[in-house]
Amino acid sequence: MDISILVILFISTCAIFYYTSVVRNKFNTHINNMIHLNVNDPTASLTHDHIVPNLTLKTIHNKTVSLAELASEKPLFLLIANTQCGVCSLDIQDFATESLAVGHFYNFVLVIDPNSTNDMIPENHNFGEILYSNEQFLKDLRVKLFPSFYLLNMDLSLVATPPMTNKFNQYYMEEHRQMSAF
Repeated sequence: MDISILVILFISTCAIFYYTSVVRNKFNTHINNMIHLNVNDPTASLTHDHIVPNLTLKTIHNKTVSLAELASEKPLFLLIANTQCGVCSLDIQDFATESLAVGHFYNFVLVIDPNSTNDMIPENHNFGEILYSNEQFLKDLRVKLFPSFYLLNMDLSLVATPPMTNKFNQYYMEEHRQMSAF
């Protein structure tokens, strides 16, 4: 093997290891900063049992609805998504599938940007509502990224912020877990 090829391979390998370690360090720093958030900081993530304000939002049909109305009969799963995001579109589909499986026990509500197009909303779903977000809603729920998931009790207390739809069933009542699509 030619020595120049070995040198190129060696330099490439060193560059990959360096890049990987830099990315890993930045990621770990980001995760550590998230874990050590000050709960009194208004930009910090919401904590378990935090009571979410009873905000009102517009539906895609221009009707006004409050979070308390949506959570009045059953726990509320919120998916806050940007329909222009490729990852969000996959989560919206999974959320729709899960709403079909256990939507009669939990209220699945999709919250999208007011500038979103409705073409990313699946035809088959059991969403209790599809809402348009607003700046106050995103601020009060301390949404930092899309997609974001929230599970709220009927009193609007935060139960959990699952990382993705396929993690929902760990929050379901025992008798509903086997019905999950995931």
